[in-house]
Amino acid sequence: MAIDAFLADIAAAGSERSARTYRSALARFVDFLDESRRRERGLPRRRPTPTSGAATAPEEPPLLPDLAEISIQDAVEFTRWLDDYMEREHHRVPSQATIFTYTAAIQSFYAYLHREGLRADLDLEGLRHRLARLRGRRDRTLPRVPDDQVIESLCRVARAVSPTTDVGAELGRLRDIALLECLRSSGMRVSEAVALKR
Repeated sequence: MAIDAFLADIAAAGSERSARTYRSALARFVDFLDESRRRERGLPRRRPTPTSGAATAPEEPPLLPDLAEISIQDAVEFTRWLDDYMEREHHRVPSQATIFTYTAAIQSFYAYLHREGLRADLDLEGLRHRLARLRGRRDRTLPRVPDDQVIESLCRVARAVSPTTDVGAELGRLRDIALLECLRSSGMRVSEAVALKR
């Protein structure tokens, strides 16, 4: 199945965590496609697809469209369906982060289908715009900055280390001071500071 090949590609690229997250999102997409087809045929819902290896397999396979029938509209409707699914199965509405993650998985899957020539006709730009309007703008919280007194105290401790004739130790002492001063004056994240080249 194309979804399995897509997830294998992500895992092979070293993104095991992304593959797990996308597997869960695409399991929900399969549930949505199945539910849509069953509703069209007047059939009852089937149990949701399990997302972990420990869960038992559903009693019957999902009713899925041919790959050629999957549309941009399916991706859009899936985003709307998530609200109903989460309320029905988990008694809550999906968070904005969940919607972003799930729509990112669908966009990536559609891009994979396009890239592999399985569905070169898909309008990826149109999909991106439609999903962006549905999910809105994602709130991004600013990183928490320590109080000035804490930063000043760290710098004071670093400068209090006595200079030494050991070249390696002295370079380490100066590096620590430089890093702390760099963090204090620039506002960069620690991860950005430690990634700097000498």
